[in-house]
Amino acid sequence: MTIGNIFIMIDEIKNQLLQRGGQLIPEEYQRVFSPASIYLYEWNTYWLEIPGVEGIKFGSTIVTADHGDWYPIRLKNQLGLTRIATIIYGKCSTSGLFVEVISSKFETLETHHFFYSSILNTLFQRIVNLPFTYQADTGRGVKEALRPPTPLFTYYFLIHYGAEIRSSISEILASSHRILIDEELLLPIGSASTVDADAMISMIRQSSLWTKAQGHPLAARLGGYVPTHIQQHLPQETYDTPENRFVKNFIQSLQVASENLYSQPWWGNVSQIDQRSIRETHSLLQQTVLHPIFEEVGEQYYLPSNSQVLLRKEGYREFLMLWQLFQQARRPLFEPITHAIDTRNIAQLYEFWVFFQLIETVSNTLKVTPVLELRTSEERGLEWSSVASFGSYGLIRFNRSYLRRASQYHSYSTSMRPDFTWEVNGKPVAIFDAKFKFSLRIWFNDEDEMEEIIRKDPTLDDLYKMHTYRDALGVKSAVILYPGESTVFFDVSEGKLETFQLNDILSGKLSGIGAFPMKPEKLLLG
Repeated sequence: MTIGNIFIMIDEIKNQLLQRGGQLIPEEYQRVFSPASIYLYEWNTYWLEIPGVEGIKFGSTIVTADHGDWYPIRLKNQLGLTRIATIIYGKCSTSGLFVEVISSKFETLETHHFFYSSILNTLFQRIVNLPFTYQADTGRGVKEALRPPTPLFTYYFLIHYGAEIRSSISEILASSHRILIDEELLLPIGSASTVDADAMISMIRQSSLWTKAQGHPLAARLGGYVPTHIQQHLPQETYDTPENRFVKNFIQSLQVASENLYSQPWWGNVSQIDQRSIRETHSLLQQTVLHPIFEEVGEQYYLPSNSQVLLRKEGYREFLMLWQLFQQARRPLFEPITHAIDTRNIAQLYEFWVFFQLIETVSNTLKVTPVLELRTSEERGLEWSSVASFGSYGLIRFNRSYLRRASQYHSYSTSMRPDFTWEVNGKPVAIFDAKFKFSLRIWFNDEDEMEEIIRKDPTLDDLYKMHTYRDALGVKSAVILYPGESTVFFDVSEGKLETFQLNDILSGKLSGIGAFPMKPEKLLLG
């Protein structure tokens, strides 16, 4: 199949999707949702009639023909940017049609964009104002990472440490490290100040430097010849030191990383204050690289980790610590969030936002600043060993796997992985599960039957799942965290509660299942 035929097929897929419910992305949103050109709704089925292909791939799903050349495209759990491509001769086409998949919770693309922008804005605020002390495996020494930092981490780093970067650079420029070197120079004999053994040996070996001279005091003793130049060892000050090479290299890395921020699709969601702060730091980095001190500084070939200048000298010491933070904290958490932003996966972005919000809510409830240890893997994201510790009160463990315990009714053999587990003294007390779902409950006001009221409640399926968690894991409470409006808890002793406090769950006062709304301020669905 030729390239021309492939593009014709892509156009045909686009036309069929538009005929079956797909919508063109309006011009005012094309830049926001680029490279997608149309949008589809999650869970809807779109039938495509495409002869001459072996299958259709959308996202990670491959479908084969059903009823002749008809292919059912059903986008399940694939919110955000998705590519639809054909499979021919067993290979997936490198070209394809990009579409934006939006949730059926959104009536229009405008509502979808409002939710995406709102949660992105508040997610940035959470990232910048992390309510915890970051911990990682720092005791094993520092190794320079081969992969560049994600733009999201660069944003976090420059906002958090921009003032320290600027202060350290000012200290370094004000009192730059210099060393004396013994430089060998060939100077005219009239400019020589000393003649030592090295100078005499150099003159003897370099006969090309000799010339005939009459009347010169040395010519009579040197057979009528004198040297035109003589070797001299002169002390010279230089800024080209291993420490300054390290500083220059780190500044250049920060400069490139910060410059990359301006081309990110989410840069417009960054507040004007943060943008101004980052541009100020970036401008200083550019000026510093061009400073006369660094003009003579060469490339870095090794890290002078044992240098007393880096360990002790003001400015350099702080710059080394900043470099260590830049190396150690760049990968955990920020890569999966960046991927979710790049693909505009709203469901996953909501889960990450809940991750930050739950930590902050528990921190405010207990009046304790947590210590967070993050570990990630490309397969599982935040691993079970990731914990946020709140001192003697307890800890939140993320994505911990449990082998379902046997009950008096059933014997379980499969594992369960709730999003968040609250543990006290090593024992699970409560389960929290983030759900980007709600059900619309429609009813009429008792006083006026014509007034329709719509409320966003947790889904029954999710509440049933909380029963499963509580029964299988033996915890006191299992709670849904969702972007709805209704707070509800079904306590085994007190029955249905319309309101409850988070501390009642953390302390183990309540026992049962429930749902707690969690959504950013000013965030409205539907």
